[in-house]
Amino acid sequence: MPSGLTGRDALLAELEAWHQLLPPSATYTGVTAARVHGLWLPPAAERLPLFAAMGEVPGEYKPLRSRLVISRHPATPRRVLVDGVPIAPPADAMLACARHLSALDLVVMLDSALRLGLCTERDVHAAASRRRKGAPALRDALAWADARSESAWESVLRVLHHTLGVAVTPQVEIHDDAGDFVARGDLLVDGTRSVHEYDGAHHREARQHRSDLERERRLGNLGYQRRGYTSSVLLTKAATVQRDCEAALGRPLGAAGLAAWHRLVATSLLTPAGEQHVLERVRRAADDDR
Repeated sequence: MPSGLTGRDALLAELEAWHQLLPPSATYTGVTAARVHGLWLPPAAERLPLFAAMGEVPGEYKPLRSRLVISRHPATPRRVLVDGVPIAPPADAMLACARHLSALDLVVMLDSALRLGLCTERDVHAAASRRRKGAPALRDALAWADARSESAWESVLRVLHHTLGVAVTPQVEIHDDAGDFVARGDLLVDGTRSVHEYDGAHHREARQHRSDLERERRLGNLGYQRRGYTSSVLLTKAATVQRDCEAALGRPLGAAGLAAWHRLVATSLLTPAGEQHVLERVRRAADDDR
């Protein structure tokens, strides 16, 4: 790999080097293609193997390398060229991801693909209609996807609410009695004046903190209550979010939704346990494809 390259450039340089070992019909897919396309993925995605797919072409053989996970398809996989490197289109890449990743990871990826305009819901439906492993999981995840999400953690927060059985509306604009714009909230708990948002690291900066306090004051004057959550809370203290939802809605939510959320997190690349879970699924799939 050429020295001095970082991020996407480094990835493409690595893919170009490995491509010399791949048969002509091979195309990078799955998480590898998702990284090239810039979809929202946890940092753990960079530690996964490189994924490729090849057609059932006479005379072509699958190279056996620990760094590469290669699946065979009846037809030559579709591709687009990115700096000369064959990459599966976004919808096809996410279909391949659905074989290994959790529902939470898939929804976040779908949100980014739709928001960035890399594909449409129709494209994803078409990909998920194929008779492929992962197609049912992709269809299920698409039902939860929303192009209005503005960040990966906002998507995670929204999925948490859905899992708890709490209806929310993303990116709600709030105006005062004169019709003047006051704020746009990540999520509004439907039927309430409770705004739930993801608070990233930049919210701890002094200038941003002052701006947040002023914004919160304006919302409070209109009867809205803002709740901010960090990534740590979403992954390890989700009961806090459930209690806030119960307070806003005035009713208990029960334990089933929270248990379902813990299962989602436990299989997601967002956690070390989830990373190991995905690696095991990749290993089993690679054994099946031999």
